[in-house]
Amino acid sequence: MTKNNVSILVVSCDAYSDMWTPFFVTFFKYWPDCKYQIYLGTNELDFVHERVNLIKVGPDISYSDNLRVMLDSVPTKNVIIWLEDLMLSSVVDD
Repeated sequence: MTKNNVSILVVSCDAYSDMWTPFFVTFFKYWPDCKYQIYLGTNELDFVHERVNLIKVGPDISYSDNLRVMLDSVPTKNVIIWLEDLMLSSVVDD
């Protein structure tokens, strides 16, 4: 798999927006050279980061319905699904 056909989707919702900044600070600390496009799935709130693309799914329906909309919005065939409360604790070796 090349960097062009893999994306990382951080599955979240507005209720966990307090986790977004700590998550991405930690993520880029331990994986500064991540080559993949990174997407954050939210309901309606904004999150601004130069390396993170937002996917807004609208009002919360259900986890699986929200995830389906998020996955349909990611342009790559292969997706690494990540949760915002699973934080890296050491450097990632590509």
